[in-house]
Parts: sequence; C-alpha cells; structure tokens
Amino acid sequence: MDNAVSVILQACTQLEGHIDPNSRKAAEQVLLEFRKSHRPYIIAQKIIESSQQPVPIFHALAAIRDGLSREWISLSNEEKYQILFFVLNFLATKTSSLPPYVCKEAATTVSVGYKRGLLDNASKAQGTENNHQHNELLNSVMNLASQNFPICIVGFELISAIIAEMSSSYLQGANVSWAFHEQARKVFEANALLPIFGLIFSIISSSSFSLSSVDPSLIRLLFRLSQDILSWEFSTYQTQIL
Repeated sequence: MDNAVSVILQACTQLEGHIDPNSRKAAEQVLLEFRKSHRPYIIAQKIIESSQQPVPIFHALAAIRDGLSREWISLSNEEKYQILFFVLNFLATKTSSLPPYVCKEAATTVSVGYKRGLLDNASKAQGTENNHQHNELLNSVMNLASQNFPICIVGFELISAIIAEMSSSYLQGANVSWAFHEQARKVFEANALLPIFGLIFSIISSSSFSLSSVDPSLIRLLFRLSQDILSWEFSTYQTQIL
C-alpha cells in the first residue's frame, strides 16, 4: 500500500511541475487508474490523512467519490458510512486550510453518498440499520450548520451540495438511473427538505441575525439556499410541503 501511495503522490507532483508531454500523460494515466481502481478507499484515506498538499487530497477524494458511485451496492453498510463520515469529519476539521476546489470535492463526495443511501432502507434485511446511519449523516451535516461561524459554513456548503445533487436536474455524479434519481428525490422531499428549510429559516429569523453583523459569505449562502428551496420543482406526484 505504501508503494501505491508513493506512486500516486509522485504523479501529483509531476502534474504540478514543468514536465514533457509524455511524462504528463503518464502521470495523468496513473491518477485515472487510481480513480477507476477497485476499492480505493484505504489508499485514498491514507493520502488524505498524510498529505499536506491539496492536489493529492483532491484526487484521493475524487477516487472515493467514483468508488462509492461505482461500488455502492457491493459495500457493506459499515464500509459505506465509515467512508462518508471520514470525509465529513475531514472537511469539518480541515476546511480552513483547504482551497475551495478541494472543499467542493469533499462536499460532492458526501452528497453522492447521501443520495445513494436514500433508498437503501428499501431492503428489508438492512433497512433499519441503513436508515439510522443515513439519518445520522444528515443530522451531522445539520449539526455543523448549527454551529457558530465559520464552522456553520461547512455545514451549509454540504447542504448546498446535497440540494444540488437532489435537484430536478439529473446529475451523473451518483451513477444512478433516472428512475432512482426521481424516487430518491421523492424521499428527500418528504423527509429532509422541510427540516433543512426550517434550520435556515430559524437562523435568518433569529434576533441575533443582522445583515450588518453576520459575515457576508454566510448571508449569501443562506439566501441562495432559501431561494433554491422555495423555487424547488417538486416531483410530479409529491405533495408540496412549502
């Protein structure tokens, strides 16, 4: 495993430097194969934990996202949520030292896993356990959003990624069919959309919320999310809740 990590880190270093086209192509191929590899999670987590550079972390997160999209059905419930909570906790603790493109990749990874897990509770054998851990994932995101600035930004950026993933525009990130996407949207609309809006509204309407005292980035994010939810295109047969 250490050798695989070294090869990936070297490829990232080469891409950041001035190298000839053949070497660049070879480095890109290494990273492409990493993202396509079977169960890349242990190697990816080791890179995320040990690297101080954003480029290797970005590619490790991308490998996790692609792996979850590709292998979700074959992963155990424990594996799925260990990976998702690892990424969530990494983002919550390291976001201040990460460039925006890495934070966005981490948030997208969590949102893809959240979407894939929405229909897992349809399985009678594992439904209760899956549903509990899936609910805990969203609860953890909302708990981050409930914290003081700047931690709350992490939570709301995660919520933004989830809303984008669940929107009426079909996204390929989760590697699911249109039928799955639509059914997952209905579950999301019925169970998660209103609590998310309630959290946003409670913050905006609180006595401590003031346009002159709240950080502008948080204000923009909250109002953008409010607009996204209030203009939500509900599923054809879903009762509107807002």
